[in-house]
Amino acid sequence: MLHAVLTTGAVRKCSTHESSSRPLHVTVVPQSWRFLEKKSWHTNNNNSFFSCCPWSWHLATLVILRRTAGQRLICATRQRRYMRLGLFARQAEVDQKEEEEPSPPQVRRASIGDSTFCEQVIPALRWFKDLFGHLNVGPSFCLPDDGAVPESIRGFKLGPTVCRIQSRSTYVKGRPQRRLLLEELGFVWDRQDFVFTSQLLPALKIYRKQFGHLDIPSSFVMPESQEVPDLLQGFKLGQLVTRIRSTRVLVKDNSERVEVLDELGFVWNSEEFFFEEKVIPAMRWFKDLFGHLNVGDSFCLPDDGAVPESIRGVKLGQTVGHIRSHCTFVKGRTSRRLLLEELGFVWDRQDFVFTNQLLPALNIYREQYGHLDIPSSFAMPSSQDVPDLLRKFKLGQMVKKIRSTRFLVKDHSERQEVLDDLGFVWNSEEFIFEEQVLAALDWYRCEFGNLLVPSLFVVPESDDVLHVFRGLNLGSAVNRIRSHNTYIEGRPDRRKLLDELGFIWDVPGFIFDHQILPSLQWFINSFGFLCDVPTSFVVPDSSELPALLRGFKLGKICQDIRLKQTWLKGHPVRQKALLELISSHDPLQDCTYQKGTWEMIFKQQLLPAIILYKDWFGHLDVPADFAMPDGEDLQVMLRGFKLGQLVQQIRSVKCLVQDELGRLQALDELGFVWKKPRRTK
Repeated sequence: MLHAVLTTGAVRKCSTHESSSRPLHVTVVPQSWRFLEKKSWHTNNNNSFFSCCPWSWHLATLVILRRTAGQRLICATRQRRYMRLGLFARQAEVDQKEEEEPSPPQVRRASIGDSTFCEQVIPALRWFKDLFGHLNVGPSFCLPDDGAVPESIRGFKLGPTVCRIQSRSTYVKGRPQRRLLLEELGFVWDRQDFVFTSQLLPALKIYRKQFGHLDIPSSFVMPESQEVPDLLQGFKLGQLVTRIRSTRVLVKDNSERVEVLDELGFVWNSEEFFFEEKVIPAMRWFKDLFGHLNVGDSFCLPDDGAVPESIRGVKLGQTVGHIRSHCTFVKGRTSRRLLLEELGFVWDRQDFVFTNQLLPALNIYREQYGHLDIPSSFAMPSSQDVPDLLRKFKLGQMVKKIRSTRFLVKDHSERQEVLDDLGFVWNSEEFIFEEQVLAALDWYRCEFGNLLVPSLFVVPESDDVLHVFRGLNLGSAVNRIRSHNTYIEGRPDRRKLLDELGFIWDVPGFIFDHQILPSLQWFINSFGFLCDVPTSFVVPDSSELPALLRGFKLGKICQDIRLKQTWLKGHPVRQKALLELISSHDPLQDCTYQKGTWEMIFKQQLLPAIILYKDWFGHLDVPADFAMPDGEDLQVMLRGFKLGQLVQQIRSVKCLVQDELGRLQALDELGFVWKKPRRTK
């Protein structure tokens, strides 16, 4: 059998095994794998095969490699077997010596263990129990290195020591007296049993008593209060319950503990419990109260006596939102989906609102008001005529949202067609101008003959008025059009419509041209003068007069013109028209309007009032507070005339008679009292 050693650079000396009958020594020294192109090789016995074929050395090398690999594997296996047998023999000899003569170091370790148990383990356990009330020591617990701990046990690793005692019986193996000592201290041999019996079960009972169930959240921790035992204060019950559910800690392969938890009502599946014991009852309560299951996203059941205790404070809106969007609780659970559908669960909230609330509310509004231009503040009334589902429904806000963001109708052409068929108003401003303002102005012109709409005018809600603009504040709308160009800014077509109706853009100009001047002309024609008009004079409401002049307060207008230059200031055209009217009818052509006013007061009011006073009282000592009575037997110019005030002004400042000899003479002839006589006691 051939034996060879190969390296990446050469095939070195090859020798035959002792059992081989044909010794063969081959030495091949190629430089690299390119040696295949060379013929630099030789054999010791000058074999004709190798000498005649330049490639025959390659075949010989492969044969040597194959035989050598098998032999080396057999040798390595035998060598490993002999090594193991030798080790076992030596180990047996060592073990026999240890049994016959125990070594001194083993005796020393035993004595050290005794001192550690008595001087550190027992004192550390007592210190732990005095502090915490139990001996359920954590695996990594180490006594603190401070003054609160006796010096001999400071920094002692009690947790690992307890673990070795529990798992390997360290310090207590073959020492029953030590085991009894630990049991007297209350040593916890089975940590899981201690946690289950002394912590978990009491904590579950306390939780169930307080909350009525055992669906414990993972973040729940037992409170540190006097009502909770010391052993349970700060106990992380939620984390332990989560581990029991997920990994079956404490109960794996222990059916007795599982039965105990089942009897307590332990919730093994929190999701199942929440759905069946919280979600479904909360939905039923909501439906009984509101009549539907269109739950708002932020709705939360109130925490009061009107709600069953088990579902108080449930965030039903958030839960329903998760069911709709993420199929929470119902994904892959057809039975739960069927249960929700039987309850009337609203899967598509927008479709529910559109079909069951918006459309019925729009129909009711149109029947009542005749249109669907709904103000944003409108809400459905809470009356018996309105269905329960629509009471207090904020229809105005919903309509505003539909107009601005296309809510409920975006990407739903069929819904938009339904609203169009109902007459839904998509553009409120367009509707108000065309269907209400223009129609109301046309009605006002037909009713009053003009479009001089008072600023506070409101269209009456009567049967003679079209339903669509009943109660419209037409005066306010007209004022906004004049002052802010509301409805017409950038819309010449709308301005043209208003002009065709006869809309009054310049109210003062219209009043001056169509009311003041015609009223003054009528006054001249009626009384023959225009020197002055009494402040309280009102044009009579006669059918013979034009509608614009009936009830016109001409006296107040004339007073404003005299005192404040109202209607005339900054308007020379109006001033000229008024002066022409006055001068054409004043008997004194060269007097001004002020002089004409004084003359009218003297002739048409003062002299007739003095004559009447003298006839009534026999003298002209007129008191300062005397005023002519407002009787129908007096002329219009004398009714309510304050004769006493004017007489006092004539006496004190010579009003009306300053530089007027004719007027002085007329008063003297009547016996005017220029100086009020002193009264004697």
